[in-house]
Amino acid sequence: MLKQQGFILNFTLLFVAIMLLIVVVTTNSTVAVLQSARNEVKSEQAFYAADMGVECARFLESKYNAFDTTSPQATYTCGIGASFQAGKDPVDPQLSCSSAKYTFTVDGLGNGACTDVEVDVTPQSVNLGGTPATLCSVTVYSNGKSSCTDTTGVVERTRWETIK
Repeated sequence: MLKQQGFILNFTLLFVAIMLLIVVVTTNSTVAVLQSARNEVKSEQAFYAADMGVECARFLESKYNAFDTTSPQATYTCGIGASFQAGKDPVDPQLSCSSAKYTFTVDGLGNGACTDVEVDVTPQSVNLGGTPATLCSVTVYSNGKSSCTDTTGVVERTRWETIK
């Protein structure tokens, strides 16, 4: 009879140990999946913030020709975030394009994301029908962040595009 009680105790301990192992593995797996889902959401927030920065610059260039270095300096904004100056002051009538760099931040997005935008204007020499000309190339770099207030666990995504 004593041998049977020892067997039941050993069997019970083994069963509890196996169940505990299953619970620990399942919990770790669940935590990893939840963290991955959180990171995916942050990644999407950062990407869409970066995309918004590019779209803002594209809108300002197409509607107002904001990054034309032969136009006088003016103030622009994307509706939210800080305003910035673009254009030249003073304008050099001899130049058809000159190098310029403009930076601005778009923040205040509903999800706490923001983006730092840099617009580079670069003169490009081209040949138009055998005649040399200088055209402006406008490239936008937008660095989206999943959060501009929380400094831990921030995910960043960068988008760039030549818009002109």
